[in-house]
Amino acid sequence: MHRLLRILSTGLTLVALASTAGAQTILNKLEVQRLVDRADADSHAALHRHFAALASGLTADVGRRTLACDFVGNANRPNTPSLHWHCLTALSAANAEAAIVRQLARYHADRAIGWDAALPAGAAPYQAGKGAPAPTRAQVRAVEREARTRADHRFLEEYFTNIASVNLATVERQFAARFTQVGRSGRTLTELTIKRARAAADAAIASAERHHQLANLG
Repeated sequence: MHRLLRILSTGLTLVALASTAGAQTILNKLEVQRLVDRADADSHAALHRHFAALASGLTADVGRRTLACDFVGNANRPNTPSLHWHCLTALSAANAEAAIVRQLARYHADRAIGWDAALPAGAAPYQAGKGAPAPTRAQVRAVEREARTRADHRFLEEYFTNIASVNLATVERQFAARFTQVGRSGRTLTELTIKRARAAADAAIASAERHHQLANLG
């Protein structure tokens, strides 16, 4: 009886995967991390659709790169061999990336129906959200209010670390620029920009450290 129920469940999942194959949806980075952390059948099905859509885009990019390399490598064109070599190197990297993501889509399809499967080599960055768009600020605020899982806190730690890096870079640029400012108003504006960027960086660093601690509790 249990075996029959499992077979029926697997069949229904396969039908669901097939029926949504044309409705592939690219998830944002936070959604990918949350689903990877949850790792139930529905999460694997959603990740399958995400990586299948991502693979489609990467495969299309490979096609464009192939045409570009053929154009660059045309013997009738006065391009240097090094340019063609760089084009072929980029094409090889794009091909490898598309292959990994296709394997990852297949992995999640297998896991969605309860089959054992090994995570493809090189999949870790994509499992962490590589290739996925960043969430909106409103989505980040919602996660801040409701963060419960390690995946949430790890995402928020990375998010605020990036915010801190951007603001520290602004401080560095503005600090160098103030020596070239002519006039009091220009220097005042530069000093104000530095002050605000430093405050934003400090706040982001504090938030990143807090979420780092929360992610490592337990």
